[in-house]
Amino acid sequence: MSTISTPGSFDLDKSEIWLLPSEEAGGGKPIDILKTGFVGDLTIRENLENNFIGVDMSVGDARNIIGNMPIIGGEVITIKLVSTHLDENNPKHVIEQSFRIDEIINRNYIDDREQTYIIRAVSPEAYKNNTQIISERFTGKPQEIFEDIYDRFIKEPKVIGDGKNKKDGFPLEFCDISGGQVFKRENFTFVANYWTPYQCMNFLASKVAPADAGGKELMPNVKYFQTTKAHYVASLSRLQAFYKEQNSIYDEFWYVPTGSDPFMLDEKRKTRGGYGFISPFVSNQYSTMSGLSIPLMTQDLGDQISGYQGNATIGFDMTTRLPYHMEFDYSPLQPIRISDNKRVIPSQFKDFYHLADQTPMRQLPNVNPKSSLNVRIGSSQIWTDQKFGYDWRFLLDTAYRDTATEELKRLRVKFEVPGRTDIDLGMLVYLNFPNTDEKGDGASEEELFDARMSGIYSVIGIKHMFSIAKQHHTMTIDVVRDSMGDF
Repeated sequence: MSTISTPGSFDLDKSEIWLLPSEEAGGGKPIDILKTGFVGDLTIRENLENNFIGVDMSVGDARNIIGNMPIIGGEVITIKLVSTHLDENNPKHVIEQSFRIDEIINRNYIDDREQTYIIRAVSPEAYKNNTQIISERFTGKPQEIFEDIYDRFIKEPKVIGDGKNKKDGFPLEFCDISGGQVFKRENFTFVANYWTPYQCMNFLASKVAPADAGGKELMPNVKYFQTTKAHYVASLSRLQAFYKEQNSIYDEFWYVPTGSDPFMLDEKRKTRGGYGFISPFVSNQYSTMSGLSIPLMTQDLGDQISGYQGNATIGFDMTTRLPYHMEFDYSPLQPIRISDNKRVIPSQFKDFYHLADQTPMRQLPNVNPKSSLNVRIGSSQIWTDQKFGYDWRFLLDTAYRDTATEELKRLRVKFEVPGRTDIDLGMLVYLNFPNTDEKGDGASEEELFDARMSGIYSVIGIKHMFSIAKQHHTMTIDVVRDSMGDF
C-alpha cells in the first residue's frame, strides 16, 4: 500500500501550465507560468448541466506578463495536473486540457512592482461556439447526427500546442457497452435556423430517448457535456447502467468524526456487493468527506407541479386527426390509479433503470398527474421524405421527460474531499452518511450509518481547487440519487 503524508497532494514536477501568446499579439513561444511561481490558486469546474468546462486562475504578476505579452483575450492556457499517487502516462489519471482566455477580472496593484488578477478561461469548443452559425437540415439516426455536428462544428484539439505537443480531441462518447442501438428512435429530423453547435446538440438531446438497458427503460434526461476526460452524450440513467453493468464504482466516501483513530488506522477498503473500484486505494484519509450538505432533501409542492411525480400529456396529430391523452404516474399510487383510469401509462417506477429498488417518494404522496400538463400539437408525417414525426412514441417520451429532468435535481448532495485527478462526471460513488443518534462503544455498522441516505450516488459536478503554493488539491463533488435501498 502506498503512503502519502498529505492527502490531495499533486506532483508539481509532473505538472505544467503553459501560456501561449495569441496571433493578434504577435505570437511567440509558450511561457511555463507554473515554474515562474506567479500562479496562486487554480479552479476547474465541470458539470453535467454544462456543455463546456472552465478554469479560474489567480495570478501574482511581478514581471508584467499581462502588459508585455500582452494578454488581451484569446490566448491559450494548457494545464497538466496529476495526483502524486497516479500514473502520469495514463490519460484517465491526468487532467490535461487547453483553454482559451475569456476574461481578466479583479485586477489590482499591490505596489509599483506587483499586480494580481484572475484569468478566466473556457475550453476551445466553447470559445468558438458563438461564431459557428448553422442553418441546415439534419436527418438520420440521432447518434450519427450528434457525431456529425460534433465532428464538423465542435471538436477541437484537447491540447493546443506547437507541432509535437498537440493532442487531438477525443471522439464523442455515448457510454454504450453493448454496442447496440443507442437511442429508441432510428430516425430524427430537424432544421437549425441560425443556431450555434451547442444549441443544435442541446435541442437534439432534449428530444431523443435512450434505448433500454438491463431489460428496463432509461429515463430521457439526455445531456451533451464536456469533462476533462471526454465529450459525452448520455442520460443519467445511461451513465448509471454503464458503470453498474461493469460493476464499477469510483470510490467509497465516509463522514467520520475528526480524529477517529480506529477508522484512519484501519486503512482497508470495504467490498461493496461485488463492485470493483476505479480509483487506486491509497489511504482512508482520501475517502473522508468534509462539508457534507444536502441542499434539497424533499419538496412536495415542487414535485407536484414540476412533473416529477407524474404529468398529463395531451397531443394532436394534424395529419391523422388523432388525439392523444396520456397520464404518467411515477408515484407508488400508480397501480391504484391505473385500475381506475385507462389513460394512465402502464410504466411505473419499477419499470425504469435505477441505482436501487426503492422510490425516494413517500408511499402515500398527495399527487395528481394533471397538475403538470404538456400540450403538443404536430404531425406524425411532418416530413414527406422521412418517417420522423410527432407520433405516439414522441408523445410518450414527452410524458417521461418532465420526470426525467426533475430526477436530476432530486437528492442532491455536496461534499468536499482531498482531490484526485482520475475522477470523471457520471461515475458512481458510495456515500456513508452518519447516523446522528447517540451511539455507544462497539456500535454496529447499522447504528453508525443512516441506512436511508447511504448508498450509491452519481457524480454530476466536480469543482477542482488547486493551491499551487501548497501543492494541495481539494475537490467539491455534487452527486445525485434517483432511488434508495442499497445500503
